[in-house]
Amino acid sequence: MTKKQNDIEIKFKTDLGEADENVVDKWELMASRRALQNLKSLISPEQMKELLQGQLDESAKLIKEYLEKSNGEFKKCFVKVEVEGITATDYFKWQYGKMGKTITGTEEERRDIAKNVVFPAHPEHYIMLSSGVVETLGGLPTSASVVRLDKSPQFVLDEVNSDYPHKSYAGVQLEDGTIWGYGLSEFRDTATGAEMRLNIWWPAACSQIFFDDHARHFSVEYRNFLHMAVKEINEQKSQENN
Repeated sequence: MTKKQNDIEIKFKTDLGEADENVVDKWELMASRRALQNLKSLISPEQMKELLQGQLDESAKLIKEYLEKSNGEFKKCFVKVEVEGITATDYFKWQYGKMGKTITGTEEERRDIAKNVVFPAHPEHYIMLSSGVVETLGGLPTSASVVRLDKSPQFVLDEVNSDYPHKSYAGVQLEDGTIWGYGLSEFRDTATGAEMRLNIWWPAACSQIFFDDHARHFSVEYRNFLHMAVKEINEQKSQENN
């Protein structure tokens, strides 16, 4: 179906074939990704942090205000993912193999993960941290370190689904160590692929943009992660069969 914008319809005839605005959107997305990848490869993490520092400080201040206003109450953002063509077992192994290298990998491995996994997963991944990422949360770039907790809060544990065998728990931490969010991701195999339950809790007083944007963020991020995983797994199988 041809996309209409501002009550006009535009079509192109090119050497690549005919293209309506939906096709042009895909070309624009491809060019945008290429431009971002180029910029992120030229700007060091230190330079990027310097550029973003004012916004990082503003975000941290705002989040602490929300945390105080919330009085210990948290609100959940939830996304369910259904995918055919890759099992949860294979995906879980792929993702946590990659994320593990961001913590324990060599400097070269970490650069490779940043360039080929973390940055392509979402355009608003700005800096890969030792565990976590600087990404847009609530409309501002935010330092979101992912930390292991001795025990997740009861409201997180209450959401655990025993039908999902693969699980990941985490706290979300600001630069100064303030834990202000909690995550629970669950994965299970299905007859044709996988199902995933992605949960994140932000302070209840946070503006709605935190929750709406993260539903979109999860969807973009996991769509790209899944395509990366399938491509790499298929390439490995092809090499093993040759």
